[in-house]
Order: sequence, then structure tokens, then C-alpha cells
Amino acid sequence: MKNKTLYSLIVSVIIILFSLQGCGNSTDVLNLSENDSGANIDTSGTQSDDTDLTQDDNDTAEDGSNSGNDNTDKIKKSLFFAANIGNGHATELYRYSFVANAIVQEIDIRKGDQGSNPVFMTQVGTDIYFAADDGENGKELWKYSGITQTAQIYDINKIQNRGSNPMWLTEVGGKLYFSADAGNKHGRELYVFDPQNGSYSIVADINPGGFSSNPKSLMASGSFLYFSANGGSGFSRELYRYDTLKNKLRRVSDVNPNSGNSTPAAFFAEIDDIAYFAADDGVKGNEIWGYDFLNDTQFLVKDINFGVQGSNPKLLKSIGKKIYFSANDGIKGRELWVYDAVLDQVKLLKDINQGSGSSTPRYLNEINGIVYFSANDGVHGSELWKMNLSNGLVKMVADIRKGVLSSDPSWLTGANGLLYFSADDGVHGRELWVSDGENYVRLVGDFNQFGNLFPYLTEYMIATEF
Repeated sequence: MKNKTLYSLIVSVIIILFSLQGCGNSTDVLNLSENDSGANIDTSGTQSDDTDLTQDDNDTAEDGSNSGNDNTDKIKKSLFFAANIGNGHATELYRYSFVANAIVQEIDIRKGDQGSNPVFMTQVGTDIYFAADDGENGKELWKYSGITQTAQIYDINKIQNRGSNPMWLTEVGGKLYFSADAGNKHGRELYVFDPQNGSYSIVADINPGGFSSNPKSLMASGSFLYFSANGGSGFSRELYRYDTLKNKLRRVSDVNPNSGNSTPAAFFAEIDDIAYFAADDGVKGNEIWGYDFLNDTQFLVKDINFGVQGSNPKLLKSIGKKIYFSANDGIKGRELWVYDAVLDQVKLLKDINQGSGSSTPRYLNEINGIVYFSANDGVHGSELWKMNLSNGLVKMVADIRKGVLSSDPSWLTGANGLLYFSADDGVHGRELWVSDGENYVRLVGDFNQFGNLFPYLTEYMIATEF
């Protein structure tokens, strides 16, 4: 017992020290200028007593493609997430302090026991934006100020209790882009919010007449915003790119020339002005395609699963000149793959669940040359895995929930060189965990001792400097 206590103390000190350190050419161009088993597992994390108490959507990206990377040298001070600490307030926005090793703030938006259920959290400067329901205005756009530590609403859809239901919140150039329905003639379209003056406006009525283009899977790449949308006029759901500097929107390509959707689930990445995305041409099934903006041409990257079924690529996480993704070749199940844009080669990285079974990799996130993800090898359930980018070695980090049952590590988020995520060890419920990827994986704290801190698997987590 003394050894375990000493070990827990050492681990806690390490965490605090880290926290203190620091195909065709059919494209549309629209001018919008006039548009209105490795590490040790420690479950000795404890909840501090200084906790300061001052999704009904199924469209959240289940693979965690919006989860944060530890891609800056700035020291992270806080971790924000939607959670239920079991105090009767249901799911609200919480702030966890790395230094205090405790939840230090609750933003109780919806009083009572129903919860505001914050989703799509995105940081812009010193503010965090998200969608939440206060019980009076419906699900609307909210802002949490890192300076004043208070939250305020932006009521986009003025119809009482209707809510604009903002989704896929994404920051580009200091502005916030999202899909919303303002309750007017446009339906659900692409909107932009300017934090400088607190104003919002529609970017484009992509599917005119109130039919809704329903933009999904927004992703930023430099000054460009990628997303899928249904523009109508026989194109169905396709990939779009919006140039935020030139205020121009273009439909990237029409992979399926018929009326069917070519990008029903738009997972995409960009390397050297070539957009890579999953699309279905109606013949080869859903595979990876590329669009070269310099040559204005589209091309099939590789037909991984021959036939109309397709390999159905997901994730598409670009790191350097490579794109990592999950796919099913019809033989080895859904596994982790990589596309090397320099060598123009696609290959299977590892058959984690050997045979025809699927390991179903999810929540890819890179920290200091290591790609972390959740996967199921068919023996340990869905657990935490990692891949070393320098040598390609793939291995399980830890079996958090022993046996075939899964701990389901979710929304992997980097902060100060460490990996934070939600997981369920079968004892404490779904709680916050941390790992250095090598020497330890530990429960941060049993913050909801009556159940799950994270009531669903689709929560976002954001590490901030404030």
C-alpha cells in the first residue's frame, strides 16, 4: 500500500511539472462578395475538494477528427469538456485545472437536472464557442470567455425554443464557421461568426429556396474551409471548399455524375494543394479520391476494396506528407492504413485484429511523433494504442479494462506532452484518464462517484492556455 501511495504521489508530481513547463473538371466557383500492452495502469487518481461550482445530436464526428492536437509550445493550463459530476445539474461545461489537478469551475447554463448538453466546442483566441440548450432558446451558439470566465448566448434563431442548432464549429482566420438554421428562408446553411464585433451572417445559400444544403464535417486547412453539402440541382452531397480570404466558394468535384451522393460522409485532408476525400463514384464504392487544384482535375487514389462495396475510408488524418485512415479491404476488416503522398503509395499499417475481424481505429491524435488511437484487437476490447511515426511500430499502450470488454478511449487530446482522454475501466465509470504513452496510464480522478463523468462518447475536450 505504501508503494502504491508513493507511486501515485510521483505520478501526480510529474503531471504538475508538465503543466508548469510550458473524373472531370466540373467545378463551380461562386463569388460571394455580395452575399447577404505496455504501460502500468494507476487508478489512484483522486478528486480534489476545491471544485468551484460558480447531445441529442448524432452528427458529431465519432472518429474524433476535431479533437485537439498538442501542436504548440504554449503551456496548457485548463481542459474544458462537457460532463456530469453527479451534483444534480446533469451535463454542463466544466474546466479542469492541470495545476490544481481538479475540476475548478462549472458553467451551469441550464439550471435544474436536465443539463444544457454542450457540443462542438471550439477555441477562438481566449474564448470557447459551443452549442448548448438553456431550456428557453433551444440549442444555440454560446461563448465562454477565458478572461471573464462567464458564458453568453448568441440567439441566431429568434423563434422561441426553436434554436439554430449550430454544428461543426470550426475556426479559420480568427472567425468561427458552422452549420446552422436561423429560422429564415435559407434553411440549414453555412454561417460565419466574427468575434471582433459579435456579428454572424450566412456565408452562402448553397441550396436556395429553404431546402438546406446541410453542411457537415467542416475542416480547416490554412485559410480554406472544407465541408460536404448538398447543393441540389442534381449534385446531391459533394465536397466544397471556401476560400475565406477571397470570399469564394467552389464545389470541388462531382465524383458521382449521377444524382447520388459522392461524399455521404466527408472525411478529408489536404497536402500540397491537393484535397483528399472519401467519395463514391457509383461504380467502385466509397474510396479515397484526390482533387488537384493546380490542374483542376480529380483522380482515384486507390481502389482498396474492389467492387461496388468500397473500403469506406474514415478519419483521413494528415501528418506531414502522409494521410492515416481506417478502411476495410474486404479481407482483413477495418484496419489502419496510410497513404504516402510523396511515393503515391497506399498500404495497410497493421492488421491489429488479425483475420477478417475489424479493429476499427478511431480518435487518431498525434503528439510528439506518436499517433495515439483506440482500437480493438479482438482480445482486449477497444483500448488505447499507439504508432511511432519514426519506425512505424504499432502496439497497445495499455489494457485499461481487462478482458474482452472495452474501456473505449475517446476524444484523445494532447496537453503539455501528455495524452488526456475519457475511458471506462469497469469500476469508476467513464472518467478522465491521462498517459505519457510509455510509463503510465492513470485515472485522473473519479469526479462523478455516482456514475459516468462523461455521459456519452461524443464529448469534445479542449486544452487551453487560460
